[in-house]
Amino acid sequence: MSYGPFQTKEAGDIIARFANDELLPIVGKIREMAIEVSSLRVGLISHTKINNFECRFKSVVSGFLVAYNKWSTPDLLFKGLDYSPEDKRNILVIADYMNTKNAFQQHIDEGFRLMTYIDNSLTGQSTAVYNRKSITVSLLAIVIALIAIFLQYNQQSSC
Repeated sequence: MSYGPFQTKEAGDIIARFANDELLPIVGKIREMAIEVSSLRVGLISHTKINNFECRFKSVVSGFLVAYNKWSTPDLLFKGLDYSPEDKRNILVIADYMNTKNAFQQHIDEGFRLMTYIDNSLTGQSTAVYNRKSITVSLLAIVIALIAIFLQYNQQSSC
């Protein structure tokens, strides 16, 4: 008996639950973060926004990698099934897994692609902040040096 695209009800339930409760929500969070990072602007000195975003990003990446590991390791995905090794249903469960594996690959690829985009954007924003800080410190040092030269020149000309 067939259960929609699945040959076994158990595999279908586990795969559908995994997709609905784990994979799709975490990829959705990554998608939202990619939109958010594209509009993330930092000030001249402060990079608190970047630090807060990076903390949230690490949490989402961790969740995605846990889901990816579960999906790519059938033993983890089907951990709760209590079939004996000789049971014919094992073959059907693995067949269901192999038949649906490619269906979720586009979501997994999208998650990895968006994580790369977010990471590159954060790196660019952090670099911009550090460059602005360096330029500000350099300009401040030049101004202080010019003031010191000016004071030294005025002190010598008054003597």
